[in-house]
Amino acid sequence: MVFWIHGGSSGTRQLHVIAQVGSTYNGEPPVNVNAPSNQWTPAVIPLSALGNPSFITQVSIQDRIGNPQPTFYVDNLCLSASLLPPPAPTSTRAAA
Repeated sequence: MVFWIHGGSSGTRQLHVIAQVGSTYNGEPPVNVNAPSNQWTPAVIPLSALGNPSFITQVSIQDRIGNPQPTFYVDNLCLSASLLPPPAPTSTRAAA
């Protein structure tokens, strides 16, 4: 899984990624991701780190420190065997 993440205007967001298979969480430990502020950062997560699921029904990107996280942005999330990040996003506009 590859995507770009932006940490908003200040601080670093401390998050983790969870894959869900079917209607339940697949039981694999979450993968930690940091989102630094004021920049787009590529996130590359091998599917092996998510338990090599044969299919994924949901991807959750959540707080991992037990505190509210300010706004962060995710763009161009895709599943890819090459693990090369997609092209960088060009704005930080929030989704509608």
